[in-house]
Amino acid sequence: MHRVILYVMGLLCLFLTKMYGQETESFEAQTKIISDNIEQIVAKEREKLQAASDSLNLLVQNNQLTSEKAVKIKQELAEKSAEKVNRLVTQEEEKLIELVQSEVNEQIAKPQNSEEDYTPEFFRRTKPQVHFVIGYRGIQGNSDKQGGDFGVGFGLKTRIFKDNSLFYIKYGLTYIWQTESLGNPDKHYVVNGSQTDYVNYSGNLKRNSVFSNSYLRMPIALEVDFSEKAMVQGKEVYRVNRGFKFSLGGYFGYNTDSRQALRYEEDGRTTTRTIRSDWNVSHWEYGLMATVSYKTVGIYANYGLNPVFRNNPDNERMFAIGIIFE
Repeated sequence: MHRVILYVMGLLCLFLTKMYGQETESFEAQTKIISDNIEQIVAKEREKLQAASDSLNLLVQNNQLTSEKAVKIKQELAEKSAEKVNRLVTQEEEKLIELVQSEVNEQIAKPQNSEEDYTPEFFRRTKPQVHFVIGYRGIQGNSDKQGGDFGVGFGLKTRIFKDNSLFYIKYGLTYIWQTESLGNPDKHYVVNGSQTDYVNYSGNLKRNSVFSNSYLRMPIALEVDFSEKAMVQGKEVYRVNRGFKFSLGGYFGYNTDSRQALRYEEDGRTTTRTIRSDWNVSHWEYGLMATVSYKTVGIYANYGLNPVFRNNPDNERMFAIGIIFE
């Protein structure tokens, strides 16, 4: 949840900066430094974990270590690595939160434009939008892999033609959290070198055991909005989100987090074991999207063009369908 708050604060800051017409070079430079630090932390730990995995595999090949023992050691190393990454990344995220809050406070404190330069919202050609999505997420060709698709985002909607209110370009940023149920098929994911296997679990997993991925996504789409015009202050203005509309476009995103949470009974108590790791999930994602809406509520559909896992023999592609509020 703290990641959602972090991204929403960042989007709010960028919106306020744009609205007040201020330069963002210093802010962007500082956020890039923090972003680079986070990427370096994850990359270094991934390299260390891969090197340790390779060494264990070599010991197994030389009959100096059993496969069972190697798997156990790998799991322990993965958990320790995940804890370390989480701690270091959290420190960097706290820095980013402080930076964003400082920038927001600074922009709010600055005076707005004079009345002569001020343009009311209903006269603007570009308008901001906040949107929320909730739906079903599945994998093409595999009925076992079902789950949820949740998202929150901030975007801009720009009228393409000055004197035509029908066509718009929509773009922005969205934080997407996708879950996959593991308890119903009673299966889980196991890293097997550069591949990730989906295998039966030795015990009984609870229904709320999940494998989840989070993405920071940049969507862009062409929208046709049939909202009617209106008269405001004696002038004809173009309204949005007041009628039927539909859009077609695509998205491009980056995987910010992958984790597996296994919940099961052990010694009469419910135990949860969460492993945050790379899981060989594709770092980047891209796909197609479409929406059909009436006013502020609609139906959306997304289809991923890249496989969920980088090196698996089956190129499993994600799709999602659900409800969007904007």
